[in-house]
Amino acid sequence: MRSSAAACLGVAIVLTGCNTKSVVYEPGSPEAAVMRFDEAMKMHNLDAAVECRAFEREAELEFKDREAAKKKSDSKEGPKKTPTPQLPAGVADPSMPPVVDDRDERTLINQFAGIREFYFRDNLIQKGYPNLNGVTTTLKDKKQIDDSTVLFTKIQKFPDGQTKEQEVYVVRTAKGWQVYEPPVGADGKPLVP
Repeated sequence: MRSSAAACLGVAIVLTGCNTKSVVYEPGSPEAAVMRFDEAMKMHNLDAAVECRAFEREAELEFKDREAAKKKSDSKEGPKKTPTPQLPAGVADPSMPPVVDDRDERTLINQFAGIREFYFRDNLIQKGYPNLNGVTTTLKDKKQIDDSTVLFTKIQKFPDGQTKEQEVYVVRTAKGWQVYEPPVGADGKPLVP
């Protein structure tokens, strides 16, 4: 696992391609995080790709969206008018949801993150890696979303001349800058800060 983390942390990323000039991104920058992830995908290095993804951020956004949707649903239904059964002292009412404190919320977010990582790994194992041989990547339109989140437009140019543009989110975490894919909310739109 150390080698994959080292591969993700890396040094300056140099992008080259036929008839293109080199671009060097500052190590530890949001731009370098995107390039490290792309390089891990090109090299088919699953552990390095996982190290470059912010699954925890994706899980936090998904968890908060689900909680907001649940609260909205609960407020539409109004208070439930079921009689409260008399239970012996010290026995918890099984029909009542447990009280969730911050520690429980963090546990759920970590579980969501683990599930998202599992699906990411499984998808690459089952379907394979995208063919990025000979692809050059550039970034444009850097937009600071908040203190810890940056949005880029990533442009990939393929050897046959085709190009693909994609929005890429990067977040500063305890591990440094990591890319993340915003989960889709209940309204069908990407969950972004």
